[in-house]
Amino acid sequence: MKKFFLLCMGLTVGLTVLAEPYFVRVNGKTDYAATATGEKDYQGRDQYAAYNVSLKANDKLTCYNQGGNAEWNIAVIDPYGAYENFTAGTTALVCGKAGTYNIYIKLQYENDMWYIEESNPGEGETPVTPTPDPAYTTSAPEKCPDVVFQAFYWDSYKDQGYGRTKWVDYNNGNNGTSAEEIGQWFDLVWLPPMTKSTGGTGYLPICYSSLEGDWGTKKNLVKLIETLHKNGARVVADIVINHAVAQSGWCNFATQNFGSYGVFKPTSAWICRTDEMKDVTGISCTPTGADDDGYGSEANYDSGRDWDHNNAEVRKMCKAYLRWLRDEIKIDGFRYDYCKGFHNSHIDDYNRAAEAYFSVMEMWDGNVGVLQSHLNDAGWNTLTFDFATKYTAFHDGIASGNYDKLKGAGLLGAGKGRYAVTFLDSHDSFLRKDDNGYSNEFMGYGNSMNYPDKIMQCYAYMLSMPGVPLVFFPHWVTFKEKIKPMLNARYKTGVHSESSVEDYISNGSYVATITGTNGQIRIIVGPSGYDTTPAGFTLAVKGTGYGVYYKVNSARGDKNTERVDRTLGIENVQNDPVPQHQGTKFMQDGKLYIRVGEAVYDVRGIRIQ
Repeated sequence: MKKFFLLCMGLTVGLTVLAEPYFVRVNGKTDYAATATGEKDYQGRDQYAAYNVSLKANDKLTCYNQGGNAEWNIAVIDPYGAYENFTAGTTALVCGKAGTYNIYIKLQYENDMWYIEESNPGEGETPVTPTPDPAYTTSAPEKCPDVVFQAFYWDSYKDQGYGRTKWVDYNNGNNGTSAEEIGQWFDLVWLPPMTKSTGGTGYLPICYSSLEGDWGTKKNLVKLIETLHKNGARVVADIVINHAVAQSGWCNFATQNFGSYGVFKPTSAWICRTDEMKDVTGISCTPTGADDDGYGSEANYDSGRDWDHNNAEVRKMCKAYLRWLRDEIKIDGFRYDYCKGFHNSHIDDYNRAAEAYFSVMEMWDGNVGVLQSHLNDAGWNTLTFDFATKYTAFHDGIASGNYDKLKGAGLLGAGKGRYAVTFLDSHDSFLRKDDNGYSNEFMGYGNSMNYPDKIMQCYAYMLSMPGVPLVFFPHWVTFKEKIKPMLNARYKTGVHSESSVEDYISNGSYVATITGTNGQIRIIVGPSGYDTTPAGFTLAVKGTGYGVYYKVNSARGDKNTERVDRTLGIENVQNDPVPQHQGTKFMQDGKLYIRVGEAVYDVRGIRIQ
């Protein structure tokens, strides 16, 4: 029990920690109490048992102390009873045969073991009633207070002028920022495609189960994720499942090995029969899947083979991939690439399978009605990038000096802020040409950074309004000292994705008051009025053409000092002496929670209130 001992040593005095019962956790989410049997085994071990636990094949069991929620590893199984139906390892006990079992935890310092016996729920001990974690509901959180950080730009695995963004660069803090700083200032960190791929940035995946690529090693990736979690941020992985490329030729696909989550060997039968591969002569494979179920002329993606998401094996592979990322790599949410290429109902299906905290899809369309149609296809179980706000409020509005365009723009104007990730530029638009002549980058190809006041006007708007705003890496490392006060104003006032807005145009400027859970933000963006502090408000930051002001109902610290580790075990939050980890722990109905401000989180970091 060495690991258990070390974890529990630091629990804060005053917190009630029960020595028992212990519990068995199944698949990381369902707990079965293991109570003392009252007698030691023949080698003197203390014994705790969870009776009549119903298991499926491949279920994974781990051992915890219920009061402290401390996990430790048991790598040995007693070679008696039903031991042949299970495999013990350093991370979990894996069930090899479905059935109902009594699970014994035999504890002796540095010499723990499992003992398993088959049981009959109708005989002997009373069946255990599990205490599940809160049930999954949605990947589009209600009243979401989060801000997203896009942690890369195109081909920034090599420095393209604003710093290199490999995993090791964040870990070492040598790219103008660091994992610690990002975690303290942002709630969601969007990482680039982390699978083995061709094409540098990662949008032509070869092997989903290999995390060794241009961005760095799996070891450095895991370290980065751990650091982001510790400093208060969740991690969003870029998911490219519309298409893939073969490891050689046209359809010699890599084996996708997700361990206990499944092993898959794709064939040409997994590829849409409408893929352009059908027209290539001299190859030995022909796609035989269903027609591509994507949208219109852009359904087929010419640079890769299009997966047939109507194929049950393709769907199993995608679900295994996402669940593996969630459970093994500790990814919290997903950004889905090229969502015109497959029917968006699959996003709902995959999010539910992986129980993603957050999801956003790339639906590149500036029409509000089209965006809402695709959200509807996805069961409103995801957000989408709000291209409508980008083009209307920023391109047609701020860039052109027409500040009346900010009123009622995009999904925000349609009252759908809960489902909108607002952004100014991304890896796809920033400094990159498009087929129509540079029209996608704010201010025009190559010119964005020549207009810093315009950029800040856009951020003043985004970081004050409803929706879930995104800060882009080049903008952060260039303008962070102006962006930080905007983040603080949003944080202090509790502005969230569904906050209410009262706005109007005055002397050519856009004026808005946004109400959060702890106060209000007033923004003035345009040619006049922005440098005068409104009565009752405090200045957050101002510059040419913008002013951000706020007032609060109750005092709250800055965003980077009032952070909470919302993804690791709660016991580490209170043990950690770093000042940003502030919160109050409490026990309720035998379970441990932490309260931070008005929010309450469970031990998985899921907000329940």
